[in-house]
Amino acid sequence: MNDKCDILIIAPHADDEALGCGGMIAKLSDNGYVIDTAIMTNAFVGNPEVFSRESIELVRNECLQSSELLGINNCHFFDFPAPKLDQYPMAEISDTLKELFHKIKPSKIFIPSYSDLHIDHKVIFHASLVASRPSTSKFIKEIYSYEVLSETNYQSTFLGKSFNPNKYIDISNYIDRKIEALMVYKSQISADKDKNFTRNIHAVKALAKYRGATINKKAAEAFYIERIIA
Repeated sequence: MNDKCDILIIAPHADDEALGCGGMIAKLSDNGYVIDTAIMTNAFVGNPEVFSRESIELVRNECLQSSELLGINNCHFFDFPAPKLDQYPMAEISDTLKELFHKIKPSKIFIPSYSDLHIDHKVIFHASLVASRPSTSKFIKEIYSYEVLSETNYQSTFLGKSFNPNKYIDISNYIDRKIEALMVYKSQISADKDKNFTRNIHAVKALAKYRGATINKKAAEAFYIERIIA
């Protein structure tokens, strides 16, 4: 596999990348872009009483299978302690990301939204911006944040601004592939169990349809532009 990539998707937990960017990843991969993902946490390290080593191995295997379906070039797995990133030195997370940036030199990165309820997402958002400062990562020209069902939609205005997208990507021809890639995450996503839960295939389709209707398309994914250097 190539070391260098065009786009890096930074995900706090395995499946965030497919939930937030799955359609875009498939579309851009088919159009020749080289796309990597960085899965930042290991919940066995952070909370072994709840998450077994075997459960992490399972979800990481699901991630690799899902990534193959989407056309992802390489998955970089890290072991920062979910769900306790707010208790971990952010400098170490940002330094690790900076090392990855300089290894693969992406021109675009996609990061979780600071609007997300989960503290892990907020920490990764912040660490990503620190690591991608133009003074140290000059090759990164574009930064976008993405939305994740069951996190972004639960934000309270008391905690900060809500997610307000200003970039949309038409995934009308890729929504089915996104769903297929999400269904590989059998430990995380279900087609039938608790259809009213937000992290569910039915909700994923509904959000894609809503974002698509916003731009008069069948399906879309929405993003917030954090920075563009032209």
